[in-house]
Amino acid sequence: MVRRLLFVVGLLAILSVAIGAWWLYGNPESKIRATLSSGAQAVVNHDYPAAIRVLSPNYRDRSGLTFRDLQRMLLDWCRNKQNQLWLQEFSIEQVAVIDFWRAAALVRVKGIVSVEGFGTVGFGPVNLSVTLERTWWGRWRILSLDGWQDEPNIQQFIE
Repeated sequence: MVRRLLFVVGLLAILSVAIGAWWLYGNPESKIRATLSSGAQAVVNHDYPAAIRVLSPNYRDRSGLTFRDLQRMLLDWCRNKQNQLWLQEFSIEQVAVIDFWRAAALVRVKGIVSVEGFGTVGFGPVNLSVTLERTWWGRWRILSLDGWQDEPNIQQFIE
């Protein structure tokens, strides 16, 4: 009786570990898509905590911007409710899991941005190349975001 009980408890423990591992690390493509969508929605909604949550502290893009730079830019964006972003198109074209810890995605974005003091301009469609890293707890975070550097209508707001 005791052996059977230990067997059942052990089996349940193994099953719980397997379910927990799947919950944390399983189906990376859908988790990556959810991360990218929630990040875009956070910027549109001026939700600073949600926008920062999708960025890796190791962020660095080809233009030299780091996590701290984006943190400051996002804080300025979210504080000024006069700034608006309307996404006319946001589609995640491809997701490729490179290895357990890294992934890449191609995102197509088109929209209109209005920044106080600069006016309103349309941009895109822009193809964004996104590199992501997985945390120990199974969350995906953006490590670099490239492609927006080539869009002149976005550049005028950054310079």
